Amino acid sequence: VPVSATDACRWADNRLVLRGLPAGADPTGVTLYFMAGACTGRYTAVKSFDAATGCANLSINVTSGNWDDGSAACTAHGAVQSLQVVAGGSGYLPSGGAVNTNLSVVSGSGGVGLAGTCVVDAQGRVAGVKVSSPGAQYTEGLVVSCPSACTVGTCLRAGSGSGVSVLAVLQPASVALVAGTWRRGDGSV
Repeated sequence: VPVSATDACRWADNRLVLRGLPAGADPTGVTLYFMAGACTGRYTAVKSFDAATGCANLSINVTSGNWDDGSAACTAHGAVQSLQVVAGGSGYLPSGGAVNTNLSVVSGSGGVGLAGTCVVDAQGRVAGVKVSSPGAQYTEGLVVSCPSACTVGTCLRAGSGSGVSVLAVLQPASVALVAGTWRRGDGSV
């Protein structure tokens, strides 16, 4: 089952969105085993589930902060895999393809640590974005911007860059829903 996060159901709050569950499914009490993404091999249970939004609250020990697998809650999910320029905008200070300026996060709550640089072509359009740190805990709908390297009065032409559109692609994650839990001590499920 693919998982993700939204601004209303954030990784940072130990919640995630379960995608593609059958209508009426309620995974409350079911163990989630992470099959892909930064938390691969980890597991914890669904404490509660909102069928309308697909948001699952994950089981966490409030004293230790651990998931059901006994390790600290995984916080490495929601990393940015890539940033793709959809529209390059205009009016950015041409830099001959050299790195122009650091990107900034406009929205996408809960995330931390994303860093990268914007590359501007000779026509003043953002041609690419290089991710130097993927960060973690970002949500769907992450929006980043490439600020202009100049302001009015410091550019070779009037105005500053605008109109760039950058699509953030988050690292995919998925879980297996496990209806039972193996008890090593007595060999039961």
